[in-house]
Amino acid sequence: MKSFEDIIKFAVKREDAAFRLYKTAAQRAQSIAARKMFEEMAAEEAGHKLSFEKLDLEHTENYKFTSHSDMKLAEYMAEIPFKEEMSYAEILHYAMKTEENAYKLYTEAAKM
Repeated sequence: MKSFEDIIKFAVKREDAAFRLYKTAAQRAQSIAARKMFEEMAAEEAGHKLSFEKLDLEHTENYKFTSHSDMKLAEYMAEIPFKEEMSYAEILHYAMKTEENAYKLYTEAAKM
């Protein structure tokens, strides 16, 4: 079994990978709107990484977890590849599937 610290380190790496994915997508995007959206998504992932890095591992028993309703929309969507000329709808679709995969990963890690 992995320690809580191992899981947090993994989450930091995962958020960094998501950040790099969105930064690369922003650099490759052809439209200004798509580039801006990917930049915003990259910034959000950087914030997630920072939140994980700031966790006080010695006081984890004090953390409170909240649950949020999930409409599970992404579960009904097919995976799509990144394309340089993605439309707004395709970007949202792509991001939803990426975030769904992250959610599943973290849910399984939490069970450990």
